[in-house]
Amino acid sequence: MSEGDKLDDKYHDPRSSTYRISTKLRKLISKALEFKAATDCPDDLKEQITKSQSELNDLMKLEKESGDLLNYSQIEDLHKYLQRILHDYDWFFYQLLQQCTEFKSEEKKENPELEQRLRKLKFEQSKLEYNQISNSKYHGDQVQISQIGSDFRDVNRNLIAVLNCFLVVVGSFAFVYKAVEYSLHEPNIPLQLLVSLIASVIVSIAELYFLLKII
Repeated sequence: MSEGDKLDDKYHDPRSSTYRISTKLRKLISKALEFKAATDCPDDLKEQITKSQSELNDLMKLEKESGDLLNYSQIEDLHKYLQRILHDYDWFFYQLLQQCTEFKSEEKKENPELEQRLRKLKFEQSKLEYNQISNSKYHGDQVQISQIGSDFRDVNRNLIAVLNCFLVVVGSFAFVYKAVEYSLHEPNIPLQLLVSLIASVIVSIAELYFLLKII
């Protein structure tokens, strides 16, 4: 296969083709046309099935009139009718399309070399756009990771500052408590607690001031 043929396949629009359905698919269509809804089936569902069978039957008549060929839009309608009629129909559209033989439409090309050049340019442009999107996403992810790392370092620094403030206040309370105890001839717990609280409050105010400046 030549490079031009490969580009043709890559950029071929399936909507411009016609399709001939396979024997397997015809059996499925016959099953749908002969399907009878259960007696306990809701009336609205019965009406939908009957309408879809009628539309499917009309579609098959059009197929015969066009030489057993359907266009892309009619294939889509066929898929829709089968979904509405058969509860066990679980094909995806591409699976239905695989049961059809595709006939590509022949387009008149006044200048084959120009057509091939245009296809190459289109392919290169698509590749360039893809690379730009990929690079943009990569740099975006890098920036996001960098931002997360910076935020983590900020949070870590703030936590250390708060912990340090707490330890300083507790240490000040303990230090003043024991210092007052050693300065007295006899232990005086109420006095020790009072002086320690006053000292720790003063230290905590100072620490809070510097902590707010850091944060």
